[in-house]
Amino acid sequence: MRPLLTLIAVVLVVLGGGLLLAPAGMATLYGAETSAGGDNGSRMAGAAIVALGTLAWLSRRPAYNALGVNVLFVWFALKSVVAWLAVRDHVFNAAVGWTVLCFDVFLALACGFFALRGPRINR
Repeated sequence: MRPLLTLIAVVLVVLGGGLLLAPAGMATLYGAETSAGGDNGSRMAGAAIVALGTLAWLSRRPAYNALGVNVLFVWFALKSVVAWLAVRDHVFNAAVGWTVLCFDVFLALACGFFALRGPRINR
């Protein structure tokens, strides 16, 4: 569980940092158009994603694990739906869109598994 949460934390902080600090560059990477309003929205989303990355990092501690994994499961489940809609509607570059969708579905399933499994008691 700890390696998965570390991976999630690193990916979310890097992605969120990119949206926060260089929204136009991230839009180009995704193949999306840029605008002043879009840049502001990207920065807001970046801040939220960095916060989720911080949650994932802190959730590596047993005391915060259950809450963090449940929040991350909901995030990735909802984000999977949004990513699927973006792929379906050709919002992103196809290769990037499918990569994001597959990554989100994998992480939703992984976090869902650990959320449903519940806390492990060491004996």
